[in-house]
Amino acid sequence: MTVEEQLPELPDRQRIAYMSYLADLQSVRVNSFRAVLFNATSTISDTTSQNLDHKFKTTKNLLYVITHVSAIERTTAPTRIELCVVRGGREYLVTATDPGTADISVDFAGQIIVAPGDSLRAKFVGGTSADEISMDIHGYTVEG
Repeated sequence: MTVEEQLPELPDRQRIAYMSYLADLQSVRVNSFRAVLFNATSTISDTTSQNLDHKFKTTKNLLYVITHVSAIERTTAPTRIELCVVRGGREYLVTATDPGTADISVDFAGQIIVAPGDSLRAKFVGGTSADEISMDIHGYTVEG
């Protein structure tokens, strides 16, 4: 059933305005979405715990939606790897794993809406000095 058949009682002007409104709701502006990919790589310094942070440069018209995050320590096995959102100076745990061996990643798949000033953090606990660590972030931006 078409919109014209569903709304025969509306005058033409209101029916056209309503159809235009429905079309706007159902259409996606493809040019407003942009894929994003960030990678942070480092080595563990002399400490046994190291953080990798990525701070997002957001504006009031740009929103980041993170869909996948992965963190890995390639050289030796850390005790624990945590993925966190840092908001207002506080850490919020997203997911964590106790890998047991090297080259086991902690992964997140879903949606994290990044607010202005937020950071994503990968915490590597119990690593060895000079271990190679990395974090990959995938998602998209939406312009408002």
